[in-house]
Amino acid sequence: MIRFAVGLITALAVNISVAQAQLRVEQKRTASGLEYIRVGMPGVQFQSLQLVWRDGSPVAREGAAGLASAIPYLMGRGPRGEKLGDLTETLRDHQASFSFYAGTETSGLSFSAPPEHFAAALAILKRYLDDPALPEDRLDTFRRDAAFRVRQALKKGETQANQLRIMMLLPPGPMRTYHLTDVARLDTIRAADVAAWKKAVLGRDTVKIVTAGPMRPEDIEQPLASLIADLPAGEPRLPPAPQPLRLVERPVVLESDVPQTIVQAFGATTVGADITALKANFSIQRLGGGAQGRLFAALRDRLGATYGAQSSLESLNWNQHVYVIRVAAEHDKAAAAIAALKDEYRRWWEDGMTEAEFAAVKSAWRGTRSDTRRQSGAVAGQIASAVAKGWSPDYFTDSDRLVDAFTREDINAYIRAHFPKELSLVVVAPKADGFEGACVIRALSEAPRCGL
Repeated sequence: MIRFAVGLITALAVNISVAQAQLRVEQKRTASGLEYIRVGMPGVQFQSLQLVWRDGSPVAREGAAGLASAIPYLMGRGPRGEKLGDLTETLRDHQASFSFYAGTETSGLSFSAPPEHFAAALAILKRYLDDPALPEDRLDTFRRDAAFRVRQALKKGETQANQLRIMMLLPPGPMRTYHLTDVARLDTIRAADVAAWKKAVLGRDTVKIVTAGPMRPEDIEQPLASLIADLPAGEPRLPPAPQPLRLVERPVVLESDVPQTIVQAFGATTVGADITALKANFSIQRLGGGAQGRLFAALRDRLGATYGAQSSLESLNWNQHVYVIRVAAEHDKAAAAIAALKDEYRRWWEDGMTEAEFAAVKSAWRGTRSDTRRQSGAVAGQIASAVAKGWSPDYFTDSDRLVDAFTREDINAYIRAHFPKELSLVVVAPKADGFEGACVIRALSEAPRCGL
């Protein structure tokens, strides 16, 4: 629990310099109990702020998935009795921005402003936080617009493949509904639901706060304390337990009028929520890493069968991660592309990264982390995510040490231990010809015929 009150600063014990980016991470506490995490970043233009609460409201019950969209929209409609246009213009003059979010594990708030406008802009944000208007009529408009966007998205082959993948992985329930693209997901949400979420989740004693930028602690503390002073104390919350993932071995093909055949090969991993999950992201960089990846070389350069090939580790929640390979190929070469994809994945799983791949990824990783640490918003966001998971606020130092200690043997053993040996498959194509043994459907509504 991180508490905020006004008082004299006494230092808590962490003063860490990260040489490459000149970061100084400090845990601060005042004499009256105020605690927060400050990251000193001299020379950057903005002071960024992250407030994080453990939550999971959008997956707590069936029908709540729409909260993930309704919360940021309604909480951003302005305070009760004030004109949104005037406030938007004032925030623009302050060069300030903020946004709310709600997900499977946390809800939160991101904020950024130049130091000279930080306090004034945060005072405006406080009015949003304390007494949001939550206009029901605007939610009706938002619902109609969102439904239109969803209908358009569902015409695309990539979205259709995503739907099939989620149906394959997750049994019916709130988590599945949350991850699906659903035209009706907002139909069950009202402004009163957002008001109830605010009252239950946004507590001053349950928030974790991280701020990054050039400002001194004595200039930050009073605006922060004021921001949350009128929130209720709050009770600790934990997100719902994740649903078990399932395996459907038979490929599923959706016949759809798409310009390219869309292929998704995927599988549940045992990658966990601790910091060693960095190994997972490190390990996949040269399998599906865009034009430099093995898949791109195998499918496009050698086979001439793809418009694109990429892979990613996707989080259903903190403890459940799915490895996904995405390919868009010409229709007449799709079957060959799938065979090549499976072969390339098998070799990667069995043999791991080569010495050259390992060295290239490690070098690129160092460059990427240096760039990230020049951005106050990215720094505050990553540390806030780390502390919400129960990790140390010294996330950057810990991750540096971990990555620097990686060996090729460690990474390749991690691949075999945590990634699936075989991948499931969904295909969206004009015709199912050439996909032997697949369960073929002609609309997403027919998915239950395939055990989905």
